[in-house]
Amino acid sequence: MYQVTKRDGKVAPFDLSKISEAIRKAFEAKEKEYHQDIIDLLALKVTADFEPKIKKGLVSVEDIQDSVESMLIRAGYADVAKGYILYRKQREKKLWVNRKSIRGVYGMRERIREIIKRNTRNFSRRNMRTRFQR
Repeated sequence: MYQVTKRDGKVAPFDLSKISEAIRKAFEAKEKEYHQDIIDLLALKVTADFEPKIKKGLVSVEDIQDSVESMLIRAGYADVAKGYILYRKQREKKLWVNRKSIRGVYGMRERIREIIKRNTRNFSRRNMRTRFQR
């Protein structure tokens, strides 16, 4: 079986249910009726669509998402594809914001550690005793 390369570079095992779930959410976002068998069939067609893009057992999440979009359009669900594209963009933005804020938190933590380390050197115990004994 092949694996998926995520946006952050991590590799995860391929999971067909994630494609089905994304398609289902797109149908629900457009308030369009669906049957689970249709969702499962579309998910299988998506895997057939991105199969040529698999290199050395790896496929990127972007390639999978592109295949979901094109398969929805080819199957006659252009309105659902539009909902999926919007969902994809919102999710991408959310992930970007989360990554940026996490980097900010870690960066802040490192800056605080550096300040504490610098001030600890300036106020060593010996230095503190001589200052307060005067």
